[in-house]
Amino acid sequence: MADSAIAVTAGSSTNINTRTESSNGNHRQVVVIGDPATNAGVAPVDVTNGLSVNITNASLTVASHAVTNAGTFAVQASSAGDAAHDAADSGNPVKIGGRARSSEIAAVSNNDRSDLLTDLVGKLIVLPYANPENFVSGCISSAMTGTTSTSLIAAPASGLRNYITQITVSCSHATQGTDVLIQDGSGGTTLYVIPAAAVYGGASITFPTPLRQPTTATAIYCANVTTGSSIKVSASGYKGA
Repeated sequence: MADSAIAVTAGSSTNINTRTESSNGNHRQVVVIGDPATNAGVAPVDVTNGLSVNITNASLTVASHAVTNAGTFAVQASSAGDAAHDAADSGNPVKIGGRARSSEIAAVSNNDRSDLLTDLVGKLIVLPYANPENFVSGCISSAMTGTTSTSLIAAPASGLRNYITQITVSCSHATQGTDVLIQDGSGGTTLYVIPAAAVYGGASITFPTPLRQPTTATAIYCANVTTGSSIKVSASGYKGA
């Protein structure tokens, strides 16, 4: 007989039993779905030449009769990776998907698991860049001639700070140069000093490691050290926690 297949109804509880039947002096081993004593259930199936059982969402009770199979069964290890975002890290890292965001997520605690972030079209966000919605920039286009602190990049929302990745300073004065201070807030801590010589001296600086503003929810300012220069400043970067 060719291999037979037994389909078990989903959600059922079914006994699988074996018995030996004799006919004209010949013996054969059969599988019975149901009670072998009463023949209740599905008709016996000859397993002399093999048997496959198709089980879908079924609960099976196997009776004490032995069913032998010469094959080898591989037990698959269960997969881990079910720790949620911001939960304590545990298990093995299975998921590789990202979390699409149009704004910064709240910072998690040290040693917690965190989602990978993408922008809204699935591009992975990695430092020193951020999602486009968090890009920041500023420009002082009216020349600074005094030493008063002038706002360069606006303050971000509560809990966020500016990260500067590029600054350009130019001095258009014919004779007077100056140093330009990049400040954490108006008159605040100097984060960077940029020299700007007369006659269009200055500098264009890219920060491989972004210039991190120490204080959150605070604007970036700049100021001349020397009165009389004619300074313009542009900067760009991103805001984040």
